[in-house]
Amino acid sequence: ISVTGAFHKGKRDGEWQFFENNQLRSKGVYKEDKEDGIWEYYKNGNLTNNQLYEMGKRTPFHEDYREDGSLHYKNYVEQATGSEISDSYDENGNLTMRMITYKDGGSGFEIYVKGKLFSREITQANGCKISESYDDDGKLSSRTYQRDDEQPIDIDFMFSENKEKPVG
Repeated sequence: ISVTGAFHKGKRDGEWQFFENNQLRSKGVYKEDKEDGIWEYYKNGNLTNNQLYEMGKRTPFHEDYREDGSLHYKNYVEQATGSEISDSYDENGNLTMRMITYKDGGSGFEIYVKGKLFSREITQANGCKISESYDDDGKLSSRTYQRDDEQPIDIDFMFSENKEKPVG
């Protein structure tokens, strides 16, 4: 194992690189002896993942890559809402699944087919659950609402003008 980097006042400071068998294993920046910013990790010369650090603390931001270099998984916090989001991608770069943890304690997940939203389920912090399905054009085809262990309620039926059949 070999290492390149600099010290300032006895602490690691600036960009550091770690090598094994003359191949890059990881690189990133140290500030005051603490990881800071994006750190990249490699295997056999290929980027496998990266992780964001803020003064030595891991943040939720993380990405994993396949051997071919395509993005497989990404975890991050949405700035506007504070929600933590985990995305999974297929070999073609299409989003396949999204898991969400809301700041208020709720959660949800979305399933994508060929990059288009197929279904979504949101569980609110109070236990209420909303489930949605979408057609091939990405239009909402059904929505249900469920509280705790009760039977699901078809929301589209409740709010349609013609209450004899669901809106679809």
